[in-house]
Amino acid sequence: MAAPFGNQNGLKGRIWAEALRRAISRKANGDLNHGLDSLADKLVQSALDGEQWAILELGNRLDGKPAQAVSIEDPDGQPIGLAVVYGRTEDRVSTEAPNTLSS
Repeated sequence: MAAPFGNQNGLKGRIWAEALRRAISRKANGDLNHGLDSLADKLVQSALDGEQWAILELGNRLDGKPAQAVSIEDPDGQPIGLAVVYGRTEDRVSTEAPNTLSS
């Protein structure tokens, strides 16, 4: 589902990313690619030196972050079931138990 018209939340991330690009470019005499290469070299060297944070960052950048497990439980610690039903309302099967007693 898309954000409502006029929502500016996504813009904040781009503003920060652009500020970082400008800062890297300034430090590399206007050459963003050279600045990014220098940072990548430092990250790789830190990983080779055994820095755990750098090893994790390289793994996350190369393979992606591992998926986080999410568990939803009731107050007794039992998993909560979920049913997804597609179709029109009139096509759905009733979830009520059938009346098996004859009158």
